[in-house]
Amino acid sequence: DDSPWPHRADSVANQALLGAFAQALTSGDVQALVELLASNVRLYSDGGGAVCAVPAPLDGRLRVAQALVGFARTW
Repeated sequence: DDSPWPHRADSVANQALLGAFAQALTSGDVQALVELLASNVRLYSDGGGAVCAVPAPLDGRLRVAQALVGFARTW
């Protein structure tokens, strides 16, 4: 296996993870997002000058989850 990922999930697991992520994001459940994110998560964003973005990468589950929920509220 030449995948850069530590393991591959089957499509059922992928769908379950995507569903949990979407539910947590749309409901604003920061703690649920924290539990879904990898411990070494890093968020980069670029608004292209048209929308808000974070000026520097965010590291850590809590900071990234809070930013994602904040972005979701504005969409």
